[in-house]
This record gives sequence, C-alpha cells and structure tokens, in this order.
Amino acid sequence: MSNFLRSSCSGAMNSFPLPNAIFSLGLSAGELAVYAYLMYCEDRKSHQCWPSYKTIGRAVGMSENTVRICAGA
Repeated sequence: MSNFLRSSCSGAMNSFPLPNAIFSLGLSAGELAVYAYLMYCEDRKSHQCWPSYKTIGRAVGMSENTVRICAGA
C-alpha cells in the first residue's frame, strides 16, 4: 500500500465524514464523487462551500457539463 493510501486510510486528521445513508440513495458514481468533493470543501462551521463547476470537474475528473448534470443544476 502506498504512503498516500496509508495516511488517508489511517484516520488522519485530514479527513471528512460521509454519512452511511449516502450509499442507500442510489446515486451514480459521478453523483457520489461530486457529493464527496462538496463535503471535502465544506466549511465545517457554516456548512457552506462554493467551488465552481469547473473546480469540481477538475477535482473529480469530469467535464463541467457532467458535473452540472450530477449536481442537478
């Protein structure tokens, strides 16, 4: 296992929670990736985040238009 995977799977402080119920919603892989990235970007105090569709797309390997579809925009 690479050092990156070890540190990201070891419960290090640079992580974020995903609710268990997310897996029972029937989301596609793309929708799940967008949701996870938004959770990653979220301000934990205000529960807000404002990345652009372009930024999300770069982070999850999708086009801006695909992100718009996954985000339900």
